Amino acid sequence: MNQKIRVLLGDDNPFSRNGLRALLETCSYLELIGVAKDGEHALTLLQEHTPDVVLLDVKMPKINGLQAARRIKLRWPEVRVILISMYSGYKPSALEAGADYFFLKGAPSSQLMEAILGPSNGKDCLA
Repeated sequence: MNQKIRVLLGDDNPFSRNGLRALLETCSYLELIGVAKDGEHALTLLQEHTPDVVLLDVKMPKINGLQAARRIKLRWPEVRVILISMYSGYKPSALEAGADYFFLKGAPSSQLMEAILGPSNGKDCLA
């Protein structure tokens, strides 16, 4: 992989946010360009840095992940949006909002990394 994939992370839960951040920072193929505590901040960071992938929690204050996904896909359709949640019931709404992927928190890290990097490179980051 020649160029790093630029990722923006948004999650209001500090434990989840820090865990995801730690996972993303272990992969040399990724560049974590910003970390947001709510959807509004995530959209601001997105405008400033234009990532390749946005990883967002569904339930966040100010602007939730579903609303943010809709706005992202309208303005930046090329940005890959991955929504995560503790609740599987959000999957239909996440996909309807334009998310490219939906994962439950606690899903295997390899699945999340494959969604971000692609099948061949996702496993490399977890070895």
